[in-house]
Amino acid sequence: MGIKKMTQLDILHKIELNLLKTVVDICEQHQINYFMIGGSLLGTIRHQGFIPWDDDIDVGFLRQDYEKFLQAAAGELQPAQRLMTTQNTKDYGFAFSKIVAENTEMVETYNLPNNAVHSVYVDLFPFDAIPAADQARQKQYQQFKLYNRLVIERLKYGHADPPAKRAVIVALNLVHRFQSVGYLKQKRRAIMTAYQAQAATLDQINMCSQYAYGKEIIKQSELHQFITRSFSGLQVKVPAAYDAILTRMYGDYMQLPPKDKQVEKHLSDFRVDGQIVD
Repeated sequence: MGIKKMTQLDILHKIELNLLKTVVDICEQHQINYFMIGGSLLGTIRHQGFIPWDDDIDVGFLRQDYEKFLQAAAGELQPAQRLMTTQNTKDYGFAFSKIVAENTEMVETYNLPNNAVHSVYVDLFPFDAIPAADQARQKQYQQFKLYNRLVIERLKYGHADPPAKRAVIVALNLVHRFQSVGYLKQKRRAIMTAYQAQAATLDQINMCSQYAYGKEIIKQSELHQFITRSFSGLQVKVPAAYDAILTRMYGDYMQLPPKDKQVEKHLSDFRVDGQIVD
């Protein structure tokens, strides 16, 4: 029997797994809590690794641990790895961070013309405290969305919003035109961390989540117990309450989606060490 040729997705997964190992190693060395989230949590539980057609890794941290990790990681990455944050990369617009493999190149066309990130990466998301009252939660989230969209528009990311909604953001950016991108980023962060002083008693949310608001909440009772599971042979942490978390996000999460939904993203321009991977 011949040796199976690695697919483009296999190679992508291998690079991402190496980045994840760096994250795990730094966290273990510095006693920083982290946990798999979103599709990566689902993959850990249902597939013991990547969802076969998935193409990224998402790691979560409570805000205090997130800040500790960013400080620790700055001096402990492997060669050809880089930490990208909203602070250290001028044209990077997201309110979460990434570890990237700098010996790789790829194009995510939906972000163009912004090209701050053009390497394979692992996403690092902060979870922030949210108020108990629904009305206060919505107010905080709407404020976050406003400043997040102002930053994304200002830095010329690809536009997923319909024309009417984008027109509103363009108009708001004109109103805020005398405020720098740095100021807008600081304002956004202040909104995200407004309830940090009461974090010990409040639920936490990934405010940057791709899911609908409220889907990626971790309740206060679920915050402090973690267990270890295998992710493609690497031991990683997941919340002990993963069943409740995944059920909120996906419903019957052990049920595979229909075949037509099991779609991988084809990277039309993916290179490792300058060589095209197809």
